[in-house]
Amino acid sequence: MSGMSGGVFLLATVGGYWMLERSASHKGGLKQVGQVLGWIVIAASLLGLAGAIAQGCGSMSGKKTFCPFTPKKAQVESFTSPAPSGE
Repeated sequence: MSGMSGGVFLLATVGGYWMLERSASHKGGLKQVGQVLGWIVIAASLLGLAGAIAQGCGSMSGKKTFCPFTPKKAQVESFTSPAPSGE
């Protein structure tokens, strides 16, 4: 996950929370619309953040990438292991 995409998703989460806070001061339909939109923004941004983390930790393209959630020993072994020979 690049720092840029993670930051954008976190800012979107803050924006969704802000929408929830602002809608609390309104009444009727505007309050309901604000709450629904706020929760949608929060849910979408958290799902996007989880996807960005999963993409950074996965090996979709076949290359090994750094993942902050793997133990250090496994990371060292994966980066220092020789490439398998085609024999």
